[in-house]
Amino acid sequence: MDLRELNVIEEKIAKIEDESKVETGIVEATFEDAISATGFGKFNLILLTLSVPCGWASIMDTTTMSYVLPAAHCHLDLNLEQRGMLNAITYLG
Repeated sequence: MDLRELNVIEEKIAKIEDESKVETGIVEATFEDAISATGFGKFNLILLTLSVPCGWASIMDTTTMSYVLPAAHCHLDLNLEQRGMLNAITYLG
């Protein structure tokens, strides 16, 4: 089999694949085409509404530890390892 025969076979395979895509309705689209076809709707608003409080909770978990650790060190008499565990436990959740 020479190179020309391989090219002819590849062209036939590509033609068959293109025909099957048209028959099944599967067509390639760009990202912009897909976004404009689906639009912006209720799902996007719900997702945004749920994402904002989750982001706030994540920020509050990481920033409030700077207030909790000194108080826990004094009141609970925690050593360095226990304070590290207290700081890391929020990431476990």
